Amino acid sequence: MAVEAGFLPRLRFNPRFQKYVDGQSLQLTQEDAEQKRQSLVNVLDPQARKRLSALSEKCAQVLNVYSTQQTEGYIVESNEQALKTLQWVYLKLLVARHHLETPASHAPEDVLEAKVKELERDLQDPSETDTLRQSKKRDG
Repeated sequence: MAVEAGFLPRLRFNPRFQKYVDGQSLQLTQEDAEQKRQSLVNVLDPQARKRLSALSEKCAQVLNVYSTQQTEGYIVESNEQALKTLQWVYLKLLVARHHLETPASHAPEDVLEAKVKELERDLQDPSETDTLRQSKKRDG
């Protein structure tokens, strides 16, 4: 136990151990990101998935051109990261579009009418403060 007590504090400053811990953390982060990405892709309709796939193919083609041109490594890495970011943003836009276009995102007319009537009743309530009444007037 005394050996372990002396060994563990030194291990904390060991560069190889730190790289191992950082690598484990990075691997978990990448797996989480891929799971999030896949769950977003599953939300999309087939047409949107096709569009996302087409973008991914074009990004792969761009990276292939870089590799055939023997471009500097740092340029390829930075552009690869930029293309991944582009794909991620495009995926999020497709998901946002899906949510805007799905009928579930629109409230039925009777629900909206009930909400309006509730706000109108609240505006007539004398026990409400002026500030709350003004806020409800703006919301309605």
